[in-house]
Amino acid sequence: VREKARQYVKTKKPLFIIGSPPCDPFSIMQNLNAGKCDPVAQQQKIIAGRIHLAFCVELYQMQLNEGRYYLHEHPLTASSWREKCMEKFSSQPQNFTTKIHMCAYGMKIPDKFGNQFVYKPTQFLTNSPLLAAQLERKCDKSHLHARLGGNRTKQAAIYPPQLIDASCKGINEQIKAHKMDQNIEA
Repeated sequence: VREKARQYVKTKKPLFIIGSPPCDPFSIMQNLNAGKCDPVAQQQKIIAGRIHLAFCVELYQMQLNEGRYYLHEHPLTASSWREKCMEKFSSQPQNFTTKIHMCAYGMKIPDKFGNQFVYKPTQFLTNSPLLAAQLERKCDKSHLHARLGGNRTKQAAIYPPQLIDASCKGINEQIKAHKMDQNIEA
């Protein structure tokens, strides 16, 4: 599957790719429960997560090298941001980091009080300045937040429609700007 993805990026040259690798191996919530899990299985999960993260970074680098775009997302507190491959890649000057709160995009999950907002600080990395500008919303502190834990964490892994809309708007703006730049250079 990885080789197919590499070949796709090399031959099809997509203008944008979006990466959101599983965050479980890098999650604070998952690590709190590590003592309850089989240590061998836990270690295998971490190794697989690192391999997949490094693969995503490889694809992002391909995009960057070719003047195309990528978007990467993980929770702000995920240890993946401190992985060597991610630190090295994210330090390149073409990259933009933006931090959001999911509640600012309308993320809610059901709890005993009804549907409550989910704070969930999240970080994005991209080389698209127009996309980064669309992903800047923070909590306005006008509401309460649900507590995450158990299966509620999985519910908070689904992107809210407002975040999808903002991402699509930023991607479309970058595509238009890219096309204009290409016409100027031609």
